[in-house]
Amino acid sequence: YSAGISQNFSFGLTTKFTYALNKIAYNGLATSNELASNNYQTRPVIEITIPLLQNRFGSTTRANRDLILNQNESQKMKARFISISTLVAAQQAYWNLAAAKKIVEIQEDASLQAQKILDYVIRKEKMNLGEKADILQAQALFETRKLELKQAENNLILAKRNFNYFRNIDSTEVKEKLNNIDFTKVKEEKLPQFKEEVRADVKAAYSDMKAAVATAKIEEENNKPNLNLYGSYAFKGVQAG
Repeated sequence: YSAGISQNFSFGLTTKFTYALNKIAYNGLATSNELASNNYQTRPVIEITIPLLQNRFGSTTRANRDLILNQNESQKMKARFISISTLVAAQQAYWNLAAAKKIVEIQEDASLQAQKILDYVIRKEKMNLGEKADILQAQALFETRKLELKQAENNLILAKRNFNYFRNIDSTEVKEKLNNIDFTKVKEEKLPQFKEEVRADVKAAYSDMKAAVATAKIEEENNKPNLNLYGSYAFKGVQAG
């Protein structure tokens, strides 16, 4: 049986400590020396390795450490950026839906007003108080309003589906009551003052750059010859089994 631990230091030194336990038994050995035929051997060993060329002063060790740390940091920042982007997109989808619903209401009112204008000019024409041209213009206005209303309804359906997408719902129906948009407040609202903070995706790109530098350093060190100064110190004990 054997067990041990090792430690790599940032300045290049590698140390190992191992402990081995061996059981030796010879069956049928004709000897009066019991220790030779059946014994336990223990051997604790301390090893020290100092690189002289490759990984000199721990350059490869530090590069590997930097590579792992920056790769982890990059993954964390990328995940954070995706989370923030998804949240912003979900909020945008909500307010797009609220705006689309309001636009439909406006177009419905405009279509109703165009219908009233058309009915009015038709009545005037029947009483010989209007002209055919007025009816044609009113009909054109009414058809335009109907087309704009249909387009607004289609946009509302798309907005509902997009909003439900972020809620993992496959439907074009939104039964919840939405907040109304206060256009007066929107006009008076000032743009928020954001803190000067580096974006998560920029941080991720910076970590990727540092990881690439570490990778290049590792490749550079791997091209060097491997020459190490090695030393070990061991104790050995033997006891009859």
